[in-house]
Amino acid sequence: MRVFLCSYSGFTMAIPINSVSSIILFKEKTEKEIEYNNKNILISLPLLLGCGSCKIKHGIIVKGFENIRTGTFRENQFILLTTEIECETNITDAAVFSVPKNLGVTRFARFFNNIIFNDTGGLTLMLDPLQLIKNIQKELTK
Repeated sequence: MRVFLCSYSGFTMAIPINSVSSIILFKEKTEKEIEYNNKNILISLPLLLGCGSCKIKHGIIVKGFENIRTGTFRENQFILLTTEIECETNITDAAVFSVPKNLGVTRFARFFNNIIFNDTGGLTLMLDPLQLIKNIQKELTK
């Protein structure tokens, strides 16, 4: 599976390329986990994950989601703000493990669908962008 890798405090995040429409540089300051501008919903992954000291450098435009306000299809609606995308790589299926069900009770575990253990002992969490946005949509429509 092809992924983009972003480093956070204590772990690396993998974002599946098949969920990405495009990538932008992001230089603005964000102070909220979720912000709205004229046409986009910005989701700050560092703030959402409690890594507020991590500097946001890139925006990942998530592929194919409905506009929750109008119900119409619009691709550039959700932008995941993240630390610098360090590289694009391929992760083999043998290296990927499902997140244990007992971690599902934590606030953030439901946003990650897999764990990858690196040869160096590091931990990589595979973000599930579509599940993250579905959870955000549920909260916004309450």
